[in-house]
Amino acid sequence: MEWWETLLISLMPAIIAAAISLLQLKRAKKEFEDKYSLDKKSHISQTRFDTEFAIYKELSGVFVNMIRDINQLFPKGLYYTPVRKELELEYNKELYDRSQKSLNEATRVICSYAIFVPEDWFNRFMNICNECYIQNRMFFDNKVAFPEHSNQNIIDECFIRNEKINNEYGELIKELRKYIKSLENGGQI
Repeated sequence: MEWWETLLISLMPAIIAAAISLLQLKRAKKEFEDKYSLDKKSHISQTRFDTEFAIYKELSGVFVNMIRDINQLFPKGLYYTPVRKELELEYNKELYDRSQKSLNEATRVICSYAIFVPEDWFNRFMNICNECYIQNRMFFDNKVAFPEHSNQNIIDECFIRNEKINNEYGELIKELRKYIKSLENGGQI
């Protein structure tokens, strides 16, 4: 036997062990990449859910405040009104200012998230803002600026509009609940 054959035979176990180690390393690397890929996808999915949930939570909060303040302009059922006429105008001005502030905040928030909210939902949120703006303007004209010229027909329309706003918001919230639930279930509605 030649010296190189002896060397080759003696190195063969080391070469086989190195080849096996290399294959195991490649397999471990692939398993790690697969696991990392799944972890990354899971992380992205969780991050997306957290982000969308935060957006819809904020939208819900500002819209609930706005609708509450708008409903107080033309309340249904029993409600407070000051007994003295001079206090009534001041009270109405406070109601108007509060509802205007809520309306501005809701409009600001929905516009700031316009690119993250599906177009249909964005348009529906904006429609609710527009209806609330009409309510706010009607209240100002009939209860703050020119209370002596208040028109009962307009006031009656405002009561009806309040109900429409509440219904539209209720329907939109039902859809948002379904959507959020679908995110929890991996996007299946």
